[in-house]
Amino acid sequence: HLAGTWKDMRVNRTAITAVEWLRGPIRDALRASKHFTEPARIEATADAASEILSIGNQCGEGWLLTGEMVELIRGGVNNVVTLQPFGCLPNHVVAKGMMKQVRRLKLVRMEFDYAKNLATVIQLYHAYLLAPSVATFTPVADALRARGAMLDGFYDAKGRIKCIEGWPELKPFQGHSRKQIQQNGTLRAQLSAPFGWDADAMLAKGVLPGATARKTKVAKAEGRPQLGDFDAGAWAAAEWNDMNGIQLEAIKTKARFKALHDGENLYIGVETDLPAAKTFVETGRDSSCFRTDCIDMLIDPSGMRDKYYHFIWNPVPNSYHDSAKGLFEDPLDPRYADDWAGWQGDWKYENVRNGDTWLTMAIIPFKTLGVSAPKPGDTWAFNIGRAAIMPDTTSVLSMELSLWSPNFENRKFTNPGAMGTLEF
Repeated sequence: HLAGTWKDMRVNRTAITAVEWLRGPIRDALRASKHFTEPARIEATADAASEILSIGNQCGEGWLLTGEMVELIRGGVNNVVTLQPFGCLPNHVVAKGMMKQVRRLKLVRMEFDYAKNLATVIQLYHAYLLAPSVATFTPVADALRARGAMLDGFYDAKGRIKCIEGWPELKPFQGHSRKQIQQNGTLRAQLSAPFGWDADAMLAKGVLPGATARKTKVAKAEGRPQLGDFDAGAWAAAEWNDMNGIQLEAIKTKARFKALHDGENLYIGVETDLPAAKTFVETGRDSSCFRTDCIDMLIDPSGMRDKYYHFIWNPVPNSYHDSAKGLFEDPLDPRYADDWAGWQGDWKYENVRNGDTWLTMAIIPFKTLGVSAPKPGDTWAFNIGRAAIMPDTTSVLSMELSLWSPNFENRKFTNPGAMGTLEF
């Protein structure tokens, strides 16, 4: 590359052209073959080698051995054995060093592909937010499917991350699980929308973030609703509403609810799975009831979604939380943007455990929400969710979350923008 004269270079290039002319028929035959591949041209081999070492290297076969190994790897060969019939130590050294660099480049390529996909999804998501529609959602869905396929390729059939060939001590992405990588590792600043979306489920259900919202009718109660059979008595007039995964992902814990009202109260009845063997301890009011199985509900009588009343309760008495956001209009007030636990409403809930089913009813007086009884045609913003500790974990970070009106922005119940509509 750097040795010899200009004349030598011209002679060598002429010789290469002559050799390639003689090899032309062989190249044509190999190119048409289904069983063999056409050899690379010497210039392509040099370009491949230049990614690993300088083509000024003259140790052993110089860069030729390295270039040929790169071509094999690009062709799908994961392991290359270099045999030195004359005991060429320089070739042996070059081959060993080259394989180490190739493995490092594999790791860099893996991380680059991850970051490239990340940027692509974010760019398409922002384009979707400008004009939500099926047409702008489809590219986001395609990019999310590509991301899923890429992440699947990082793991073996047993869910273990694949090591780099010949480098077993190094685990890409620090060996994190598929779920952790999906959420951007073990960082607390986890990825939010749209990385947790089940795009296929959204399309199947006809739900587009920012373009569609859930609605349900609140039937007028004939007599006071009773906790028990939600298909009988006053509850017979109300419709069932299913809670799905918070971002429409598949869930194991089923939950559904009904809504009724009379002249004084809003009644929310919930039926959900809960193993009979699970026991709970009363935690009192405004405690950590959200750290175990609970119902989580938001109500905004104004329908503007700029404030809400927040209710959480457990499957046992005297284990609940209530708060409010948006009650203070002064931005300088420390409570302005808080989910303020200082608000304590005059409401109650009732529970019944029936085998592996939890039946519960919340009774919310209109008076405690500062409003009068709604008239026909009135609408409120509303959402209700279920948090379930799964049998294989006791971590609040691993809760299974379901929500009536899905939240595609983050995995929280307290997103006013995700609230659906109650129609009276």
